[in-house]
Amino acid sequence: IYPIYYIVVALVFLASLASPIKPPFDWRALSLFPYGGTTYPLGVEWTLVFEIAFYVFVALLIWFRKTGSAVSFLVGWLALVLLNNILRPDNPQVNVYHPFLLPFVTVNVGFAMGMLIPLVWRDRSVHPVLAAVLAVTLFYVGSSLGVMQVRWCMGVGAALLVHSLTHHVPTWTRPVVDAVGDRLGGYSYAIYLCHVPVVRTLYAVWTDATPMTLFWSAVGLTFLVSALVGEVDIRLYRQLKNRVDRWSAGIRRTFAMLFLLAFAGATWLSI
Repeated sequence: IYPIYYIVVALVFLASLASPIKPPFDWRALSLFPYGGTTYPLGVEWTLVFEIAFYVFVALLIWFRKTGSAVSFLVGWLALVLLNNILRPDNPQVNVYHPFLLPFVTVNVGFAMGMLIPLVWRDRSVHPVLAAVLAVTLFYVGSSLGVMQVRWCMGVGAALLVHSLTHHVPTWTRPVVDAVGDRLGGYSYAIYLCHVPVVRTLYAVWTDATPMTLFWSAVGLTFLVSALVGEVDIRLYRQLKNRVDRWSAGIRRTFAMLFLLAFAGATWLSI
């Protein structure tokens, strides 16, 4: 998560020298730890805070040897999220949260369901086409009700769709389609990081274009920039992972512990 994120942030600050978009700088935001602020340079990192917190949750399950009880913890977590939604529904105008509230926001549903469904359906899944139909249906139902409801529906639908894809064995193969799909999947994180800065910069610079021209230009430029960044991300990840895999178990545990301590310290300071 971090290496390519910092590269994109550096590129955005570099582009700001010739762009009217001036991203804010706050080292606490760059940590991706909970701190309750809004000064994210890319404008999308607030969701990464939930992702990092989820990884810490998984790490603690492993650390305390509670992976066998993961289903119970996940069901309990979802129940607490639901209870919080009933008592204080999510505010659609708020994207950052105090550390006490962070675990109970509906954004967590996607992470919890993404882990829960494979644990419950270890060797079973629905057909990907049916999963896609269910996911889209859930999205439309949720979006007609509100932000809280659509996050629940999207979390369940997305987890169900990904689970079905990972378990489906196709009866036919298309090498070109597989290669393109695999590459686009590799670019997905780059698209996530790049799309908001690209769209904001293009709209700020190209002020005399028609809305339709701006829209399609933003889509095309986002994919172009994301493909370049995505290639760097794929290669960088492969090299870093190979290097980490060669470390001893003790070194890996040490770095994991240091990260957990940093997360805990940053969270405590923000509280």
